[in-house]
Amino acid sequence: AVVSTQSTGSYNTYIEQLNDKRRKKVDLLNQQHLSNMRVREGVFASQISEQGLQKEGEMVQLRREHEDNLVKRAKEEEARIRLVREEERQHLEQLQQEKEKEIEKLVN
Repeated sequence: AVVSTQSTGSYNTYIEQLNDKRRKKVDLLNQQHLSNMRVREGVFASQISEQGLQKEGEMVQLRREHEDNLVKRAKEEEARIRLVREEERQHLEQLQQEKEKEIEKLVN
């Protein structure tokens, strides 16, 4: 089967035209789909009620209170740690003084 270059060229042109039509159709469908999705998102967004917004506000408030409580607890823990360290320092100081007194007694 001998195929002339002219018929091969016109076949390739025909295939390119079919591919172009298919691409244009796919692009159009994609644009329609995106448009439909935007409309749905818009409708959904407009359906958010005041109660929903109020709940969101309550959640923000609860989150803030929780964060405040975490900060408060961290500060209390830091203060407790400082107190314990100070008590340990005083205890070690007292032990050191007692040790020095014992040494003085032994020397004298």
